[in-house]
Amino acid sequence: MTHKKVKYTGGKISTRSSFESRLLEFGKTYEVIDTVQTNYILKGVEGKFDSLCFEDEGLPTYLAVSGRVPIEGKSLKNFIRLQTPRGWKRCTSDSIITEVRWIGGDVYEVHTSDTIYIVQVI
Repeated sequence: MTHKKVKYTGGKISTRSSFESRLLEFGKTYEVIDTVQTNYILKGVEGKFDSLCFEDEGLPTYLAVSGRVPIEGKSLKNFIRLQTPRGWKRCTSDSIITEVRWIGGDVYEVHTSDTIYIVQVI
């Protein structure tokens, strides 16, 4: 499972979570490892934190093509991504695929630790 990243903004803090929020650094990005109702449980930080105190940090997303179906645990070396306005660029990253979701037909959503690719297998 890919965990989402969120940035601590302070936001609206409920009385219950005010004490725990002192453990957080304003503007820092944290990884959400679980949610309990409207609270986040963060990696490396003890406690539960009101989700209203955070902004989602979206990962960059690219369109890409590949000659093979993407496989979790493999690298991106066989991908070519669309990098506008410069056109297509071969992925030379050693990033490992952490999650693959079949969208339909020959199209997949592929996650690495820092990027999402929408990949068409050709």
